[in-house]
Amino acid sequence: MPVLSHILVNYLYCIHSNITTIRSYKYAVLIVLCHVLMQLCFVGTNLWLKHWAEQFNKDDQGSSLSLKFFLLVFTLLTLVYVLAGMALSWISYGVGPIRASERLHLKFISKIMLLPPAFFDTTP
Repeated sequence: MPVLSHILVNYLYCIHSNITTIRSYKYAVLIVLCHVLMQLCFVGTNLWLKHWAEQFNKDDQGSSLSLKFFLLVFTLLTLVYVLAGMALSWISYGVGPIRASERLHLKFISKIMLLPPAFFDTTP
């Protein structure tokens, strides 16, 4: 059994290394940037709600900002958060795997085409 698990680990490592090397750095940077932007918007909405609540409590003292302004900023932060999440999903689960599979199959086909013809006569 240890031999089988060792083979399985090597096989999974080979698949993981192929997928990570096949994806380009451009997509990796975009994925990281989308994650950072989503976290900034998430924290920003929480801080904005805190600021909004503090301004609401100070409203009795005469410093009032427009409700439309607070809602506009909150809506923009939420919209950017949603769009960054959609972009992250599109890159992570749409573009990245398709690009990786295209490169993997191109590499596979080029290796098959370079084999000598005698290989195909002897191998079923």
